[in-house]
Amino acid sequence: MGYYWGLTSGQTETIGFLRSPGGAITAFNDPSAGISSPTGSCGSYPAGIDNEGNVAGYYIDQKCHAWFYRTQAGTFTNFDAPGASQVTGSGTYATALGPNGLIVGFFRIGTSPSTFVCHAFIRYSNGVIHTFDAPGAGKGPQQGTAFLGVNSAGTEIGFFYDPANAIHGFALTAQGQFSVVDPPGALSTTVRAISRSGVIVGDYTDSAQKQHGFIRQASGATTTLDAPDALSTSVSGINASGEIVGSYETQDHVLNAFSMAPNGPTTLFSGPSRVITWLAGVNTVGVIAGYYYDSSFLPHGLLWLPTD
Repeated sequence: MGYYWGLTSGQTETIGFLRSPGGAITAFNDPSAGISSPTGSCGSYPAGIDNEGNVAGYYIDQKCHAWFYRTQAGTFTNFDAPGASQVTGSGTYATALGPNGLIVGFFRIGTSPSTFVCHAFIRYSNGVIHTFDAPGAGKGPQQGTAFLGVNSAGTEIGFFYDPANAIHGFALTAQGQFSVVDPPGALSTTVRAISRSGVIVGDYTDSAQKQHGFIRQASGATTTLDAPDALSTSVSGINASGEIVGSYETQDHVLNAFSMAPNGPTTLFSGPSRVITWLAGVNTVGVIAGYYYDSSFLPHGLLWLPTD
């Protein structure tokens, strides 16, 4: 699942796609995405996929609107969070698709980018939308709350800006239990993924402005992770067995990738060009997805298949 830039009537447009295990690629675009734009920002952006192959994401037509795509039927259900602004650059962003059609994301309210405030939302399969603001979240311009992910148990993860503009990670269980996710020593935290059992991974920045990866167990115990000899490290994905993937910056400022088995070895690798390699996630059988930039700085998707 991902998106690419294509040409429609001579203009650049963003088009979503699905790739089957056999390699067949199906392209799609929300019919409401509107005309193409010279920058290619208009179009469809997939953000999450469930076990049935349904997809959630958003489309841009100067503003942003969320959608739910039923793959088998080929139908889109478009929606906006209540109160979402309808000015350029604002709107509703679906960021993940959970169990039973649960969609999470965030929306912006304000009259211009400098005044936007973010609020998180949960949309249920019956179309009911609940909004959420993290306790302690700032409510000033360019502050607020956003959901970024959800696991199969319905626990959402995200971030919020506090009134002093510090960024904090958080988790919210399906039962409503809220927890701040800030590793010890963190000045700024980004949570990126959560496993079925509630293990959260991401990265944080310390007082020396160095970025570290982290793994937070469901109990709250947190481990910092730094790739060997790295300037910075980010953990971006985890699967049900505890395998994690991420990326790190080398001493010569190249972005490479790594995977680490639970209690096992760490594998370091890079894309064919060794310019930029970013891993986005790993599934239950160890297939890793991401992208890399070639020597001309053009992006390409990549899959890394386990050899065992």
